[in-house]
Amino acid sequence: MTATAPDSTVAAHPAVGRYLGRCRTRLAWIARIRIAVAGIAVLAVLTASLAALAAYIVPSEGWIVAARILLYAIGVATVVACVVRRMGARRAARDVERRIPAFDGRLITWLDASRRQRRPALLPHLAEHALGIAEAHPPRRAAPARLLLPPLAVLVAATLTLYLTFDAAPASWRLPAERLWTGDLLADTRPKVIVEPGDTVVPRGADVLVRATAHGFAAETLAVNAAFAGSGSWERAAMIPGQDETHEFVLVAITEPVEYYVSAGGTTRGARLNSDRYRIEVADLPVVEGMELTLDYPAWTRLEKSTQDHGDIAGVEGTQVGVRVQASLPLDDAHLVVNDQERDLDDGVGMFTIDAPGTWHVAVRHRGEVVRISDAYLIDLIHDRPPEVDFTFPGRDRSATAIEEVALRFSAKDDFGIEFLTLRYAVNGSDWISVDRPEATIEREASTSHTILFEDLAVGDEQRPIRPGDVLSVHAVARDHRQSTKTALYFVDVRAFDKHYRDMGTNSAGGGNGAGGALEQELSSRQREIVNATWNLIQERDTGTRAGSDLRDQMDLVAVLQKTLKEQVETLVARTQGRRLSSNSEVEPYVVELNQAAAQMGFAADTLASQRLDDAVQPEQRALQHLLTAEAGLRNVNVTLSRSSSGGDSVSRSLSELFDLEADPEQNRYESPQTPGGGAREQETAESEWQRLTELARRSEELARAHEQTSRPEAPLSRWQLERLQRELERLRDQLANDANQRANRQPTGAQPGSRTPGRPVAGGTPSGTNPPPDIRGTLDDLDRAREAIHRSLASETANRVSETASDAFRQAADALQQAADQLLKDQRDSLAAGLRNAERRANALVEEQRRVLERRQALEKEVLEAYRQGRSYTYRRTDFDDEAQTKRRMREDVERVATDVSKLRQQLAQGSNENNDLTRLLDRALDDLADSRVVDQLTMAADYFEMGRPFYSASRERTVHNALNRLSNRLGNAVERFENAGADSASPTTVADVQALRRQLTGLGAGGDPRALREIANAAWDLAEEVLGPEGVLDLAATRRAYRGLGASDANRERLYRLTLAELDQMEIALRKVDGTPVRAEEPEEGYDSAAVAEYFRQLSSGG
Repeated sequence: MTATAPDSTVAAHPAVGRYLGRCRTRLAWIARIRIAVAGIAVLAVLTASLAALAAYIVPSEGWIVAARILLYAIGVATVVACVVRRMGARRAARDVERRIPAFDGRLITWLDASRRQRRPALLPHLAEHALGIAEAHPPRRAAPARLLLPPLAVLVAATLTLYLTFDAAPASWRLPAERLWTGDLLADTRPKVIVEPGDTVVPRGADVLVRATAHGFAAETLAVNAAFAGSGSWERAAMIPGQDETHEFVLVAITEPVEYYVSAGGTTRGARLNSDRYRIEVADLPVVEGMELTLDYPAWTRLEKSTQDHGDIAGVEGTQVGVRVQASLPLDDAHLVVNDQERDLDDGVGMFTIDAPGTWHVAVRHRGEVVRISDAYLIDLIHDRPPEVDFTFPGRDRSATAIEEVALRFSAKDDFGIEFLTLRYAVNGSDWISVDRPEATIEREASTSHTILFEDLAVGDEQRPIRPGDVLSVHAVARDHRQSTKTALYFVDVRAFDKHYRDMGTNSAGGGNGAGGALEQELSSRQREIVNATWNLIQERDTGTRAGSDLRDQMDLVAVLQKTLKEQVETLVARTQGRRLSSNSEVEPYVVELNQAAAQMGFAADTLASQRLDDAVQPEQRALQHLLTAEAGLRNVNVTLSRSSSGGDSVSRSLSELFDLEADPEQNRYESPQTPGGGAREQETAESEWQRLTELARRSEELARAHEQTSRPEAPLSRWQLERLQRELERLRDQLANDANQRANRQPTGAQPGSRTPGRPVAGGTPSGTNPPPDIRGTLDDLDRAREAIHRSLASETANRVSETASDAFRQAADALQQAADQLLKDQRDSLAAGLRNAERRANALVEEQRRVLERRQALEKEVLEAYRQGRSYTYRRTDFDDEAQTKRRMREDVERVATDVSKLRQQLAQGSNENNDLTRLLDRALDDLADSRVVDQLTMAADYFEMGRPFYSASRERTVHNALNRLSNRLGNAVERFENAGADSASPTTVADVQALRRQLTGLGAGGDPRALREIANAAWDLAEEVLGPEGVLDLAATRRAYRGLGASDANRERLYRLTLAELDQMEIALRKVDGTPVRAEEPEEGYDSAAVAEYFRQLSSGG
């Protein structure tokens, strides 16, 4: 028997060899991926660590090269390890048997036997057994893909680390990381200090603003080093941190050449890391001493020319600015530099046009270089806002008979003037008919009205009179100089003269459910929502609110809704014909109208699918008209058939069943809970008790002081006063105990203080033996001690003894009464605070609940759109949204309870001290906003739509509810914070008082104050606005802050800085008073308050619209 080589032995069993080879390949790739991921992770962590280290220690070039070699070496080692990585056959067999125990050593035994020179006789049988197990466990199970999950997770983490390093990290980290890998090959990443303006020439006596930025490293401090000509020494001064990681310093009134550079501190090489040296040359150049600006606004603004003597300007695009400059020397080769663009300035006269925000200044050319000889002045571009137009009357959809006169009134306003205001209406989706406003002067506010005579309207080509089922669509368009705004789309339905509604359930013979009322109106209501949704998308597209994929998604969603409604109408028609109801002469017109409505819906759905919003409105309106006509006829059908034989009643029942199958609305069986209004009466009682206690304490204190100053003959008067005080104490004590016990009896078991539990107050007196609540027991004990002190004084045997003890009795009574009054006041404030916190907590819960509903709806919307774009339908059952419907019902009840409790808290606060006026106004605004947003009605309608399985018809309502609940939660949170802060420190100033205090500091500092102090005041005002108003309510003062820079210590610059800061504080106070709802009241004029500058500032605002 000849020996067999291992290769031939393996070849004798190729199936086992191929199986093991495929497993080796998969396991080898898994091992390579793990190596690659480990290498990438190490490189990511090492890069981030070395970059952070390099940013702060600013290492030498040798250190950077060594780190780069280390990174490259790790990367090369990772690649080499991945390339040379091999998986041995025996190791692969071991790994496979470890994951598949069924092999039970057969693979390793077969592999060992195959490699022997003499092949065992049982080797074929072993191979057959192994192949049987391999067929049941393919290679993808022996080396599963899930083994890649751990390395892939590490790869994701490493990628995220790299992203944070290169994109999200600050520039001081990002540039060192780039330098570690690429050096200066792609960008200049060397650590250095960038200085502006560098080498320059300035007029003699001018201020120079030096800016410096640390490039490629993180510097804790930057300092400017300057050497003035002739001094021979360097002077060093710390720079002030500015915006965007820059530092600033002003070299004031330079009269001789200066050499300067900037050095970085806070690094290990800070003493060596300096900028290049620069030189500032001084020339005897003209200096701007005065100017006159003429602003010529575009004709469409209808604003007169204005003249001013300062450089900051504000105007709309196209405003012509004429400049006349007075200088100390003749202006030769002078220029206006507007947003880095030069304009001619001949003999001090020039002109430019406002086309973008920015800055401008006056400059001259000196030795081939443009040198600025004035301050940099602010250019503020005032944007022309689109007009606002409102439907004044009747302000909502309505219905009318065919002979009525429908009066419509629209109003509009614009920041510069309404040039065009027109009313447009259409009948049954026909062409729009325009009614223009009569010729009138162009004003900032305008209105138009029109009366539509329904008797004079002719419909269709046949010019028939208007009839029940027709619909009139109306909107208004307002246009200013170049922008237009549309109102929402409103409808006027034409109804019959008498409504034939009847409860078919009262028919004892038929016993069916009527097809009238909500059932027959459901289809038209859904079509009306689709028309409104399309119109709203047109408005959002025109105003730029929606664009791109978001707009396309919403159009596709409306197309899906329209197509779904069309299919439901077609199904209703098919079922009507299947039951042979269409052959009935009374039902046939109804079916015809439904067929025409379905045809228009199909055309509208196709138009929406092709992204043509404007063309979809008319077929949608025609579909709505056909549905309304069908419903109007159906009501007459029900009445007519119900008056006929029992066969007619059967037809009516069949129609009802068909509507029930397609529309399936449910009646609203929920009622609003009734809450008692006893909170205000209890608050009045507590207030009166506190006032009586305070008055008694005051009288007792006065009696004690008076008695100490009287002589011995006054003792009988003191006895009489003691007896009177004792009677009042006893009466007040009994009344307090009785009122407290009544409140305790009305409070249910387990109720928390400050909660609002509905229920009736308990009638009758206090049961005997009832203990007073713990919160009032201490007050009663104080009153008992005061009464005992008076009783001991009166029980003295002699008048002399009465005289000696009366004063002590008065004192004890006064102290006890004051303690009782303080306790009552504290209990009252604790109850109010608990009530406010409870209302805030419930409002937050409502916001969270609404967020979950929105997330569920958005997820469903994505699924429906995905199915629609894939050409398949997405079906869901009506019962799929029962939870959302119940949630909406529960939210409505919670909103009503919260509103009721907030209203009670508002009444209690209003009956308190004047310190609660601001808080009362804040709660008023919260309640008014809740009512104006119609949150309760919106939640009810949303619940109805969810119950009907129509979640997409309530999209706009859901957004309205979400925003309104957010505002309610924020306002209640603000109320809680204000109330608790007032309770913790009643002497703390209000928000407006903080602003006024800053203004007093500013005016006390004066226009000639320290620029750094002025900057601190401005920063304090900004911090206050961000704290009180929140991120969404902070004023947009970006333009002011651009000009709000420390340009030097000259009088002109200080005056400018002072004026801008003062104007900023004025804007802040106006905004804060709007938040609080209080009118703006001017303080008493203070010395140093620059009223002329402020008046000029607000004249600019008013002239700008």
